[in-house]
Amino acid sequence: MNVKEKLKSLPDSPGVYLLRDKGHRVIYIGKSFSLKKRVASYFQKGSFDPKIGQLIQHLADFDYIRLTSEPEALLLEVRLIKQFQPKYNQLAKDDKSYPFLKITKERFSSFTIVRDPGRFRNHHPPPHPSHKGRGGEESLFIPSPRGRGIERRGAFYFGPYTDVIGLRQAYRYIRNIFPVRRCRKKINPEKKLRPCLDFWLGRCKGPCAGKIKEKEYQRLVDSLISFLKGKYKETMQQLKELMKRAAVELNFEEAAKYRNRIEAIRRMKQSEVHPCRGSSYRTRGLDKSSPYIHLNELKKVLSLPRLPQRIEAIDISDISGDKAVGSLVSFKDGRPYKDGYRRFKIKGVSKIDDYKMMAEVVERRYREKKNLPDLLLIDGGKGHLSVVMQRLKNMKLHFPVAALAKRREAIFLPDSPSPLILKKNTFSLRLLQEIRDEAHRFAISYHKRLRRRALKESGLDEIEGIGAQRKKRLLSHFDSLAEIKKSSVEELKRLGLSEKLSKRVIEFLGKVG
Repeated sequence: MNVKEKLKSLPDSPGVYLLRDKGHRVIYIGKSFSLKKRVASYFQKGSFDPKIGQLIQHLADFDYIRLTSEPEALLLEVRLIKQFQPKYNQLAKDDKSYPFLKITKERFSSFTIVRDPGRFRNHHPPPHPSHKGRGGEESLFIPSPRGRGIERRGAFYFGPYTDVIGLRQAYRYIRNIFPVRRCRKKINPEKKLRPCLDFWLGRCKGPCAGKIKEKEYQRLVDSLISFLKGKYKETMQQLKELMKRAAVELNFEEAAKYRNRIEAIRRMKQSEVHPCRGSSYRTRGLDKSSPYIHLNELKKVLSLPRLPQRIEAIDISDISGDKAVGSLVSFKDGRPYKDGYRRFKIKGVSKIDDYKMMAEVVERRYREKKNLPDLLLIDGGKGHLSVVMQRLKNMKLHFPVAALAKRREAIFLPDSPSPLILKKNTFSLRLLQEIRDEAHRFAISYHKRLRRRALKESGLDEIEGIGAQRKKRLLSHFDSLAEIKKSSVEELKRLGLSEKLSKRVIEFLGKVG
């Protein structure tokens, strides 16, 4: 997928984007409330600040990661900047004092946003070219040594952040997961105080009121520190221990809260390493173990015999039964592998029959028995799966096949009486959807190309009054001669044809068709 196509596929939703140079190195990482608007602005013509202009001169490609909220985007952006150390996230110097997240080192730690100038000043990235939008939309972060936060004066500091509004949103989001106190009260376990509003809102465990034991509170603080360091696996393990402890003590409401916090972190962990739709195959620099981790998840979910490093998907396009085509797309290590894409003109099926068309494509693709996939994904349901399995059996081929039906996004597997329904936010389902949708897009684009080619070769030129411009207008609006013939005079008039010429077109096509 080239850059223009990727720009068109950008979602109008929060997320993180990675800008890359011609060598596919990550040169800048940012976040946005709208990926579609933000990323596209880098590829528009115009005059920019010299620092931004320098970045744009080296800009050649991008990747993006779609998320569900801005706080998640801010936290993931921080994590990725620590990992990649992009050049243009560290260019400009600034004398401003930016905020940090601070966790005190005391018996009952507090968690606050502070400004600590002087020793923490560092290089900061250039502003965004548009400098518009929702205030503080662009989050910028300079990682601490080894990305583990700065420890000074009896506290941990994480930052600095230049997106103050985004940081405050993330701060509230984090405190819903880790209800650590923000007040500076001196806590004496022997002298209980009245809990404040934060306790009743679920944003503090109420250590001042004796609502939580010191050891349990310290475990919660340790989990928060691990989370801010990007150690999501360790964080989830710590929260699981707290959840089990609450369950043993029959505090099921508290255990349910820990379960929800674990699920929120799991979603972030999955989003962090999965380049969503629009990412190119050559996404070098991402954690090399992460395709392996998620493909291993897919392997377990579908009970596959080996890691599905090569996945192929087949789709059929036969709009109105005219010029039916089949498409095959290939993914390697969870990313599109364009060298493995293939198109098929359906030859052996004259009528609309998806099953037979699917079987024909399968036979033509695998009859040479070369480069067989670790998993074949079919766009369809149980009937499509049955036909494909029978054709592969006739060819004496054996490899895993699954069918993904659009209704309920149900996954049908051979020898399984009922479909598999996965949760919407799981990596496995998202990857299968992405591959299925790519096969569909590839089939549709080929089908439309063939139909437009047929229209260009049609007899429209023989109609008096239809020149190059009007022909182009008709071809861009209709997919086939049959559609033009079925159209009304009024519809053709809306395309700029006179009433007399509209009638002439419909009459002519009626005679030749």
